Amino acid sequence: MKKKDIAFAKSLYSSYAFGMKILGFERSISNFILGLNLDYPNDATILDVGCGTGIIGLTLMQGHSDSTLISTDLNSELLLQTKRNAQKMGIEESRITLGISDITQPNKAKSITSPSTFLEIGDFDVISTGAAIGYSKSQEATIITLLDMVKPNGYFINIEMNENLIGKLISKKYCYPILPLSKMEKIIKNRGFNVTSVPVSRFPANLTRTCYIARKI
Repeated sequence: MKKKDIAFAKSLYSSYAFGMKILGFERSISNFILGLNLDYPNDATILDVGCGTGIIGLTLMQGHSDSTLISTDLNSELLLQTKRNAQKMGIEESRITLGISDITQPNKAKSITSPSTFLEIGDFDVISTGAAIGYSKSQEATIITLLDMVKPNGYFINIEMNENLIGKLISKKYCYPILPLSKMEKIIKNRGFNVTSVPVSRFPANLTRTCYIARKI
């Protein structure tokens, strides 16, 4: 990714993170996730891709005391915010790994503390993402890569931008091209997953987001 693209992304993500805090977006996403009936092990391995401030992955750790999390994002400032959010939630730092990664190649990440070190990203019980896939240079390839890293009986959770008017307007504002959700669902099913579309019911997240929960058969 070019330097000017990285600078644009950092500026964009910073304003995005601030907006989420002000509007109570993070809280609504967290409450939504906690209300889902997901069945994964107490020692689950979780990957949160394009993690932003980390709320999705950190919430998935709640109630799973032996779970571990790898959170990746292009923006190092947001990864540090993820670390701060983990501290606020009482999650031990030793259970979380932070990595710099471009969503175009979600299986490759460099350690935030040692940029020359690549993280070992293998198979996961849960892989989550939230409105990040649209920034990939090849959305379909990114989705397939993520799906192939899910363990049998594991979950792929995508809290994606919806196709309602407000969702489309926000996507346009943030230069986020939406892959048609029907196409996304087809890709997921073709990789051997059962897919459930769950409306995001919590305000204000419900204005712009929908959720796909996919479980590998």
